[in-house]
Amino acid sequence: MCSYGHGKYADACVGGKKNADHTAEYARFGITVKGGAYYYDGDRIRIFHDMKADNSFENSFVDLKGTVDVRLIRGKRGAIKKLEFISGAEADEIQEDLFGYVPSRKKETASKNQKQSFRQKKAGTKTKKNGEYTNMKRCELGDIPDNVQIAIKKQCTGDSWYVIKTDNKKYVYYNNLPRDYAFNISGKNLNVRDMGRHTGIYVLLSLGNDFDFTLSYNGKSVGFTTIDVN
Repeated sequence: MCSYGHGKYADACVGGKKNADHTAEYARFGITVKGGAYYYDGDRIRIFHDMKADNSFENSFVDLKGTVDVRLIRGKRGAIKKLEFISGAEADEIQEDLFGYVPSRKKETASKNQKQSFRQKKAGTKTKKNGEYTNMKRCELGDIPDNVQIAIKKQCTGDSWYVIKTDNKKYVYYNNLPRDYAFNISGKNLNVRDMGRHTGIYVLLSLGNDFDFTLSYNGKSVGFTTIDVN
């Protein structure tokens, strides 16, 4: 199976890679491409796996604007044999392994309880999964306190990783990543991985101030500069 983080799906495929060369081939199975996005039967695809006979991936990506999760199965000679839907449970597992929480669900099937659970996770509710730290979330610059924004603007100007400390939060920041990114905690290591095809992305993650961690990027340990704004 495929994932982009740790655990059951670790390192099984390259996430975020869309290959336009298969457009005609995919069209035979109801998959079309418009504006760089993939659609199945008119619905935008969220999780897409194009799987070879050896369970490696010809093509795979996650598009959080999508609502449909599909998998193409190829035979030993490389031709696509069938299309199948990825179950909701597997889609949730893929996303949680990738992002550390489930960032989206199909609107047409999500219950009120599921939506509430999603909102709590997105808000950074402190929880544990298999003993791992999960009180973390991805942020935009407009989401964070003014003093942290000022520190980023004035002090985080180099090609380095930074951790900005406040009274109750730590913010991990890196500017101009070559791609979009995913992240996960494994033990006490925070790992950031490239994903997708966007450029000029900045990393901005918030964690509780009580969590001491090491940092890695694409599985390799990296150092960081600590800035205290208390």
